[in-house]
Amino acid sequence: MTFMNIKEIIIAIFIFMPIITLIHEIGHACISKLFGCKIKKIVIGKGKTIVRLGFLEIRKIYFFAGRYEAYNGAKTRTGRVMVHIGGVLFNLFSILIVIVLISNEIFRSHRLLIVFINMSIYVIIACIIPITYLDGSNSDGKQIYHTIKYGESVFRKRKEKNESFK
Repeated sequence: MTFMNIKEIIIAIFIFMPIITLIHEIGHACISKLFGCKIKKIVIGKGKTIVRLGFLEIRKIYFFAGRYEAYNGAKTRTGRVMVHIGGVLFNLFSILIVIVLISNEIFRSHRLLIVFINMSIYVIIACIIPITYLDGSNSDGKQIYHTIKYGESVFRKRKEKNESFK
């Protein structure tokens, strides 16, 4: 087993993470669109917006986090669950595409492709575990859990005393 060298770590953080995050958010947006939602925007990163291309915003800290926003949510519980899992499905699909391209020798098996696959797996795991992150936002897994249990979910943990989602 070999570890990533400094060059691979820098590429993973500053190039692959924004790409993987974009794939993830496009997954939410595409599934959302299938269930009749109108996409408001996809945001990559945190902080001040530095680039806006249509409904895509890229923020100053572009290599950290992302989200999508829709004008209306999916109407059914199944639709809402599918929207929440859409990002993970697209990440899995991107891994599959890279593996197929390597298997068919369209891409040579290169360490950077393995880094891309590993970072994608990291994002999938971080998203699917039902937790509330330090910034108060809920993972996709927690939103799926809330949708199944309560019929809806919240992106941010509610602050009220009578919190309906714990």
